[in-house]
Amino acid sequence: ERNINPGVQLRPDNATPLFTISDLSRVWIMLNVYESDIEALKLGQQVSISALAYPDKTFTGTITNISNAVDPDTRVLQARVELANPQGLLKPDMFCTVSLNLTNTTPSGKQLAVNPKSVIFSQDKYFVIKQNGPGKYGIVPVQVVSSTPEYSYIETKPGLLKQGDQVVTEGSLLLYNDLSD
Repeated sequence: ERNINPGVQLRPDNATPLFTISDLSRVWIMLNVYESDIEALKLGQQVSISALAYPDKTFTGTITNISNAVDPDTRVLQARVELANPQGLLKPDMFCTVSLNLTNTTPSGKQLAVNPKSVIFSQDKYFVIKQNGPGKYGIVPVQVVSSTPEYSYIETKPGLLKQGDQVVTEGSLLLYNDLSD
């Protein structure tokens, strides 16, 4: 970056740098992570990165730093991803989308993905309503491991809920109130 032009007079009281020189062969991407996703972050975790400028290209980076404090105004935690940028495609101040691979953070593979609207929070616990048959429903206690706008990743005791089971997404709170009475 150049902040001076030929013929401009230099003054000793001007603290503006004349030039900024950057090595873009390795870059940092600063992530803003919502509180509900903090648990999914791990140091050393691989992430996928896409930039609007390069829609057909995916970059891979590693989480190298996770802040110790949530910003009180934005309610997000900052994390840093480092990645190689040998072609210099990624530039300072570009916006990127970072995807966390949740399977890397949970080697057990026992999580189920459900619609976030199906998860009910009541009495400091999480539940889903499972359809046991036509017109028959049951309350299943679950543990929410992480959430995105599209999915809540949950775990439960063996045998209570399995892949392919139907859970209620619309009106689940009303049904929960009826079943828990």
